[in-house]
Amino acid sequence: MAEPGETVLRVICRVDGKRTTADGQFIVKYDPRLVRDPRYGDLAFTLITSADITKAIGFASAVEALLYRQQVCPNVPTQADGSPNRPLTAFTCEVRRVLDGNVPLRPAVALS
Repeated sequence: MAEPGETVLRVICRVDGKRTTADGQFIVKYDPRLVRDPRYGDLAFTLITSADITKAIGFASAVEALLYRQQVCPNVPTQADGSPNRPLTAFTCEVRRVLDGNVPLRPAVALS
């Protein structure tokens, strides 16, 4: 849960422009490990989001938030082209700081 003064990540959209339910939401939980989705049979990572900034995972700094976003999938660490498999980088995100009263500052950084 994000506290005043902490930094949070907000999903803007997927980098390919496809709309998702995470668009505009704050990241509550992310696990880059790929697991089989029982509904569809596809491999998927865990991403839980909320419109409520207070439910977001809080970081001490923008650097920590960036490192969290850059996590490599532990069970499928590389993509077909040999580059690191970082599932959350499929989304453009912004870094925000939580103020007293849970009103976020303007985005400090947009990450694509």
